[in-house]
Amino acid sequence: MKPNYLDIVRQVKAELIASGFDVDRDETSRAEITFRVADRLYRHWNPDVGLLFKDSGNQVRERAVDILCWRDGVIVDILGAGREGPNTPLWMENATPVDPGRWRVPFTYADTEPLPTPPPIVVPIDPPIVVPSPTVPVPPFPVPTPLPPPAPVPTAEPTSPPVSSNLATILTAAGAWAGQQLVAILINWWSKRKTTPPTTLGTAIPRPSIPTRTNLPRNKP
Repeated sequence: MKPNYLDIVRQVKAELIASGFDVDRDETSRAEITFRVADRLYRHWNPDVGLLFKDSGNQVRERAVDILCWRDGVIVDILGAGREGPNTPLWMENATPVDPGRWRVPFTYADTEPLPTPPPIVVPIDPPIVVPSPTVPVPPFPVPTPLPPPAPVPTAEPTSPPVSSNLATILTAAGAWAGQQLVAILINWWSKRKTTPPTTLGTAIPRPSIPTRTNLPRNKP
């Protein structure tokens, strides 16, 4: 059984993601993890670790995209589907070795080499997005104030012709004198009525006297 370097696989993947590299974009991006892990292990920990030659099928630059290979033909799968997606770090040693002649020296990555810059992602716009022009705010229009109802036109009241002050005095005096005369006439009439009672006119027809025995005519024999 080969030593487990799962922590190195996780570290390399985390470095690529931190740089903005999309390791899940395609098989080439996926192989970037495997190639860098193989180079780091080969130069710093184990010179027996390399890559697996593969000239057909799922391969990048004639190398398996997710497999490390030892000089004796033992292979280990380091990427697979899991909770982190299709490139979840793992360490799965294959029980059946391959031809040791398929072992290859890893591609060299200098320690000071910057991580690859991810290519720009071009998203086709279909249909085109139309950005509406900014709407200019319209100030609120003033609400017209209703006009007050028109005031009624004053109508001229009929006026009596003016009376001179002298004529008014004469009319007042004449009214007072006529009133006094009327009162005097009424008092005089009332006094006479009290002294001379009114006569009662008889209307009854006198009845004829009732005949008596003395005044009945005697019958002659």
